[in-house]
Amino acid sequence: MNPGHTDHEPHTATNHVSLLVRTKACHRVNETTDPEWWSGNGTAHPRTDLAGRRKALVYPRLVRLRAHAILLFGCLGIACHDEATRRCHDVMASAQELVKNVDAKDLASVQTSLSAVDQAIEACKTAKRTSEVDALTRARNELGAHADYLKKRAERPDRKKPSAEELAALVTKGDPNCPKGQAYKQEASGKEIRCTGPQIVDMSFPEAEKYFGNRGYKLTTSATPPTLTAEYGAEKYVFTYAAPGDEHAPRCLTVYPAPGLPYQEATGRATGVLMKKIEKDGTVKTAHGEIPIHVEESETKLVIRLGECG
Repeated sequence: MNPGHTDHEPHTATNHVSLLVRTKACHRVNETTDPEWWSGNGTAHPRTDLAGRRKALVYPRLVRLRAHAILLFGCLGIACHDEATRRCHDVMASAQELVKNVDAKDLASVQTSLSAVDQAIEACKTAKRTSEVDALTRARNELGAHADYLKKRAERPDRKKPSAEELAALVTKGDPNCPKGQAYKQEASGKEIRCTGPQIVDMSFPEAEKYFGNRGYKLTTSATPPTLTAEYGAEKYVFTYAAPGDEHAPRCLTVYPAPGLPYQEATGRATGVLMKKIEKDGTVKTAHGEIPIHVEESETKLVIRLGECG
């Protein structure tokens, strides 16, 4: 699903499977958490078990984190050359155990793992173990992004439950308050609701303001050029419109994804386009036409520009 939250919510997932995923840390997620995180566009996968029955999604950032962990702690078998290196590897081993057993639904558990990884980073910096520091930093970014998500979810106000009539309308007509191509299960009834609203890249000023405002993002505006910025932690969307309060799609959408999110996934969440069809400096099809995409990527920064960004 795409980032953000609606009244009824299942959580993000891209099944990057690793050996460590098959631990109890790969918790099932309440299917009513974030509808935009379960998508039919290739940005997330249906909830199924080995028999093909639908199940809840796992937290993708922690799935990716455990994939990092296999590489991260593979170096522990290397002979230690000095006391600083031994400490680096000892602290990494302790962090591994916490990461493997993290409760993905519990902020305190995630923060404990985050703290352990931070300690390992400092120990390995002292030992001048560059490869270990790089791997730990990638793992730290995954944990930090997931902790931000849990904080954002906890701060969200309770939503009004739909009446029987409203629920029936949602089942038959779909939900216009989440991007088309996504779906979620309504908490009380367990019924699956299709999303029928615009993709993030197609949202008018009022639509973007409502969508992100309802999801706890900090909103700021500017007049020259007409801009709406929605941000939460390191994640940020900047909409540039042709006119203040524009009822049309933005001329440019600049996306600063949460740390650790690949540009294909971040672009898929914003556009609904299949990840396999997304290329750097290519084009993507949207409801308001085919638009250019430009990606700036380094080890410390990822910026995606969609549209005529100048």
